[in-house]
Amino acid sequence: MARTPVNDYVVALIATRALQKRRLNSEVSNMILTIILIAISGAFIGFALRDSAWGAFIRFWNMLFSGVLATNFFEPAARFLENNIGSGLTYFYDFIAFWGVFVVAMVILHSLTAVLSRVNVKFNVYVDRTFAVLLGLSCGGIFNTLLLFSLHFAPLGPSPFGMSLVSDAGNPLGLRWALWANWMSTGALSRSVSAEEAANYGANVASFPGKNNIFQVYQKRQEALKSQVEGGSGFKASGAETR
Repeated sequence: MARTPVNDYVVALIATRALQKRRLNSEVSNMILTIILIAISGAFIGFALRDSAWGAFIRFWNMLFSGVLATNFFEPAARFLENNIGSGLTYFYDFIAFWGVFVVAMVILHSLTAVLSRVNVKFNVYVDRTFAVLLGLSCGGIFNTLLLFSLHFAPLGPSPFGMSLVSDAGNPLGLRWALWANWMSTGALSRSVSAEEAANYGANVASFPGKNNIFQVYQKRQEALKSQVEGGSGFKASGAETR
């Protein structure tokens, strides 16, 4: 069939509408994620007002250390699941392991701090409410940064909620938690490495995001998952990238 101005117009119109639909879907997905993050922050403010500033202060530190433990141990936990259950659902194990370790750590730390701090320290009601809100926002901020970080290994592909896991500038979605983890891994929780390993880490300590760069590793896994799903093979492992 010969090309005509009408045919070209129809093709251009279809392409434009498809692009608009993709943009709309992306905007809706972004809005959903934003609403989720705001709701989480609101929930933690409510918990803080219920439990007072002292309770929120303890929760803040429990969440922080639970996040550090989850970041350090979710990959070994994922490998444990893979070795004992099978590699078929390898794309699910990392996300499950991360939040599994986090929940277990939170339960243990909450139980310990509940025993060690049985007295709820009282403050002036206005001081208490003010710091409760601030600490609630801080707890919500920690949880939200952990959630964004965990999207890097959730079985949602390289663009969950319409947001690229790694921006064009090379910044990962979980950058805020990565900065904290890097600071901890090169400071109080640093681990010395051999001269051979130092070349891989670029430092004399095992600094986050690791010698293989955790964000690059999981970006490859997400792209492999996307290709696999689009090819009709589903979510089960099929030539999955190694961790």
